[in-house]
Formats: sequence, C-alpha cells, structure tokens
Amino acid sequence: MGTQLWNQEQAEETLQRFIHLTPRLQKNPLFRTGVYLSQTGAYVPFVYLKADEQEDGDKNLPPKYVYVVQVDDTYVVKMEGMVVLVGAGIPTKWLPNRALESDLDPLIQWVWDQWFIIGTALE
Repeated sequence: MGTQLWNQEQAEETLQRFIHLTPRLQKNPLFRTGVYLSQTGAYVPFVYLKADEQEDGDKNLPPKYVYVVQVDDTYVVKMEGMVVLVGAGIPTKWLPNRALESDLDPLIQWVWDQWFIIGTALE
C-alpha cells in the first residue's frame, strides 16, 4: 500500500469521495475539510478533528491533524500515532502507525463518530 501524490484536482476529488463515505460527519456544523500543499509538492486532503473529553480519561484520543490517502477502494486516513481505514462496506478501523499497512489483522476498532467532534481547518 503506497501513498499517491496528487495534484489539487485529484486531492479535491478524493476528499469528496471520502466525505461521501462519512455522511454523519457532514451533519456536524463544525465539519471542516480542505486541501493543502505539502512540502513534498503534493496536494493533501484533510479533515480537522478535535477530541471530546473522555470521562474515563482515555489517552487514546484522536489527534487534530488527519491526512487522507486512497489505496484502491480504501481510504487510508493517516494521523499522528494512528492510521484509520475507511472504505465502502468496511467499518472504520484504527491501528498504530507503526504497524505495517499491509498487516491489518490485530486492528483496534473504534466507533468513528462516537468520541470526537470535528473542529476547524488546518492553521
């Protein structure tokens, strides 16, 4: 599974397909997405996340910055410390960034929209 470098049009198209797969996010008035130009010259689609406070003090909260790449029919959403897989017909899955992307067996699964809210766009 590799990361594809996109031009702006490809990045925006990918972002729209990703949003289509996550309709619950669209209903959040704080939902922010966009495309930014990375240092590598690739355009990177993103969503911005802000974690809800957890009553149990959960330290496994999602970080703020999320980058979306597409591999075949699966969207690999990379963020600091975690990788999220979102695809048509598959549940949202989380695994540590250090895990091999091709090794999807011991996945830590979370409910996508249960424990975070969408924040503002990248600064």
